[in-house]
Amino acid sequence: MLEGATMVSVVGVIPARGGSKSIPRKNVRVFLGKPLLAWTIEATRESGVFDRLVLSTDDAAIAETGRRLGAEAPALRPKELAQDTSPTAPAVKHILQVLQQQGGVADIVVILEPTSPGRRPFHLREVVELMLSSAPFPWRACRRSRTTHCLAKEAGAANERFSTQLSTLTRNLVSAMLGD
Repeated sequence: MLEGATMVSVVGVIPARGGSKSIPRKNVRVFLGKPLLAWTIEATRESGVFDRLVLSTDDAAIAETGRRLGAEAPALRPKELAQDTSPTAPAVKHILQVLQQQGGVADIVVILEPTSPGRRPFHLREVVELMLSSAPFPWRACRRSRTTHCLAKEAGAANERFSTQLSTLTRNLVSAMLGD
């Protein structure tokens, strides 16, 4: 947790579906010497600002890899939330409901796409610090294109709209993983 922060629970959620059409099980494929999922888990752990790091996946092998690397995988995502056209928000809502049933709370939820291996611990610290300094919540972070970023404060109750496509980043990642 951050120095001087009040008791706020910060939970990182990694959505990692197993059925990618471009690269099947890409989240556990080796990228620069380690599974793609490892980059996100390591940056999150090293940031020091997360109370919990949970994986939302429909794939038992991805769940096991995530556990081995230090993430929680308390339940598998239902198949209807793991289709090609499934948005991220319902999958995140599902895993948060699982955590709540187990007695967990989350004041801040940060969605950590595993297809962003360039994310560093300081990026995560900065985002959480910004969120903590700008109550009330929630915030929604998105990446609109390769060069345009936004961080937009949403008014009112938690909003289930999240960015679902990072097509340029995904294309670049696919090329790097396949050696194109």
